This record gives sequence, structure tokens and C-alpha cells, in this order.
Amino acid sequence: MCSRAIGLLWLLVLAGAGLRVAAQQYFFQLYDFDNGLNNLAVESIFQDHEGFLWVGTQNGLFRFDGKSFAEFGRKDLAPGAFILNIHQTPDGTLWLGTTKGLYRWAGQRFVPVTLPGPEGQRVNGKSGLASDAAGRLYVATREGLAIGQRRGPSGEWTFKLVAREGGAGSRAKAVAGVAVTRSGRVLFGCAMDLCELDARDQVLLSAAQPTPGAGPWSFLYEDARGDLYVRSAGRLEVLRKGSSKFEPVRAPVDLQSPWVPQMGGDYWGRLLIPIFGGLAIFHEGNWQTIGKANGLPGDSVSSVYMDREGSVWLGMNGRGLARWVGYGEWESYSGSEGLANETVWQIVVDSRGVVWVGTGDGVFRGERENGRYRFRRATEFPRGAAIAMIMSSDGAVWVAPQGGRLARRDPATGAVRLFRVPGTEQGADIMRLAAGTDGRVYAVVYGRSS
Repeated sequence: MCSRAIGLLWLLVLAGAGLRVAAQQYFFQLYDFDNGLNNLAVESIFQDHEGFLWVGTQNGLFRFDGKSFAEFGRKDLAPGAFILNIHQTPDGTLWLGTTKGLYRWAGQRFVPVTLPGPEGQRVNGKSGLASDAAGRLYVATREGLAIGQRRGPSGEWTFKLVAREGGAGSRAKAVAGVAVTRSGRVLFGCAMDLCELDARDQVLLSAAQPTPGAGPWSFLYEDARGDLYVRSAGRLEVLRKGSSKFEPVRAPVDLQSPWVPQMGGDYWGRLLIPIFGGLAIFHEGNWQTIGKANGLPGDSVSSVYMDREGSVWLGMNGRGLARWVGYGEWESYSGSEGLANETVWQIVVDSRGVVWVGTGDGVFRGERENGRYRFRRATEFPRGAAIAMIMSSDGAVWVAPQGGRLARRDPATGAVRLFRVPGTEQGADIMRLAAGTDGRVYAVVYGRSS
């Protein structure tokens, strides 16, 4: 992580001395009509076993080959079907969960799949499809949990319906979302509660329950550590691995879901949560919000997905699809992290990983805190533009503030000693410093000489 922060600052320095650092700016590559994505209301994103990226919208399915999108299933899907789920079972079968029912890829086209229960069964939620290691498919419907598996010599898919008994209300049997954990547990939101299957496919009320009355729990997500997150339209809760009790996820921003609840995670353990105004990122107790002010093309994020190459894709209703370029590789730092002057001239990293930044108004010292760097003014150095900076072979940090002086910070004591460099008496400045392997420091002086 240290090298990533430094890389961004060095990029800015090399691009031109004294550039101003924009507040947490990121770059997103937008895909829309020009790339063949003919519907910009993106609802779901999925990468299949072959590496193709599939995008489900409110009126069409599209596949990305790395350059452009091609539409699939135009003649196969019911008109107006919102594609909320794209899933692939271990046998390679691709499934679509839509507001107009379940569809299966049959080699040349998508075919509708008849589910048990009333005609016109829709697939609920954005975690409405899941599968286990045995290849069984689980489908969230209004009448319960549909379980599908291949049977017979021809391998035909057959489904059965299981539902919670004794629930109250007209939607007592409804399943809002389903997930299969790494340990093989099948969990699903049942009405306003959380249920699971036993070994005989009987529906049980889970021992650990989220806040009563705060459901239905439409999205279930297990992170790399084994923590289980459940999300409703207005609430996000987590069951920590080894715990027996759900706890609310508290944030400095409103975690209310802007659309059908959805969330995801990355390879570094960060949670990625679509919210009103953009995307919330949670990692090691720290929150970050990404919106239009940070370069996001739109503030209506409907879905988030990380592919196997580590790229983060964001679906936006009305704006199409955006790929976060450089995600996990670059960090930007500005006033919100304590870098009070955003004109960056030089950066030096010492042997302890402390980042020293020469700015238009002195030197700032950056140290890692809770996963990100926090900068504070290094008051031992003089204020003013710190144009040149190096670290010598003995670990001392040398700074050349504007005005011709040279400051050396002792690595052992932290004390700073000031020197006057010959040739700077008449207002010339030190524009560059270099350190030799013999311990000498060299200065390039520019301006009027004596």
C-alpha cells in the first residue's frame, strides 16, 4: 500500500512541478451506447467461467468481449424483463433471474424455465440465484425457495419448492434472497426473517437473526473472512464469524439502498456498497464515499462487481457501466487527509515508511493510520515552498525551502540544522538536490548568483 500512495504522488510530480492535487480524484472508463451497450439501466454484472463479462439491464442482456458489447437473447426474453441476477452453476450453465421469470442458456439461446407454484414466478432480489458444490441451483421466489438439479440420463433440470411453514401474512413464504456459504450452508431471507435449509431440505429459522422487522433481507453476502452480511432496503447488518448475534453496520453516511439492495467486496477485504450519491467503501473500520466529486460518471450506482482480474465494475441506472481504472493500485491524498497545501513538489520515503512531502507551504509528514496515510505538518522544517528534497545515505532528510537555505533532519534525534549554500545570497533558489554514495549532498542553484 505504501508504494501505491507514493506512486500517485510521483506521477503528479513528474507530470509538472507544483501541480495541485485534486481531492480524491479517480478515473472511470464509461461504457454506453458507443460501445454497444444499448440499454443504460444496468441491474446486474457477472463474469462467466470463460472470462466474458455479462451485463443485465432493464431491457436486454449484453456480453463484453474486452472491446465492445453484443446483445444476447433479444428474441428469447419477455419484453420489459429486468435482469436482476446472472449466475453460472458448476456445470457451466448460465442462468438469468428476472422480473419475468427464470431463464437458462441452452446452447444457442435462452429458454424460459418453469418454476413450481403459480404461473409467472419471478426471481426475487439481486441475490436471487445461488448454487452449491453439488451443482444444485437455489432460486428466490414469492412462493418459497425453488431447488433445481439435473436428473435422469438426459440431465434434465427439475425443480421443487420448499417454504417456511407457519409464517404470518400474505408474503410469509416469500424468499427475498439466497446465498450458499463456503461451509455449504444455504441461507435465505424468508419474509422478514433469516432461514436456512437442513440436510433434508427442511426450512428452519436460523439461530442468529437480524433486527426483527427490519427486513426483508434481499441481499446476502459472505466476505473472505467468513462474516455474513445481510442487507434490506434501509439496513445493513453483519454476523461476524464465530459470533451468534447480528450487529448493525454503523456508518457516517446513510446506508439506505437506492435501488434493489446489492453489495460486493474486493480481494483486499473491502466492502463495496451502492448508496444514494454513489458508492460507500468500508475497510478496517474506515469509510470512504465515492461520488461525482471523485470522478464517478453518475451518482446512481445500482450494482457493483469485481472480476477475476481485479477490476471493479459499477452499474449505473441511466449512465451505463463504468470500470474503475487503477482500483487498488492508486491512492490520492489531499486536505481531507491533513495535506493542508496541495501543491506537491517532492516526496521522500524514509527507512521506516514515513512519507515526507514537500509542498508549496512547507513539509508534511505522512504515516499509515487505519489503512490510509494521515499527514501532519512537520513543524521542525521552515515554512514556505519546499522545492527540493532528498534522503542522504545516512537516512537524513534534506529540504531546500524557497530562499536559498538548506535544512537537514537528523534521523536519530529529529533535530533540524539549517545551512546557507554558496551562490544563494542574492535571492537564488535551490531547485534540485542529489545525494552521493559517499555521503555528500549536491545542490543545483538557479537565479541570480553573487
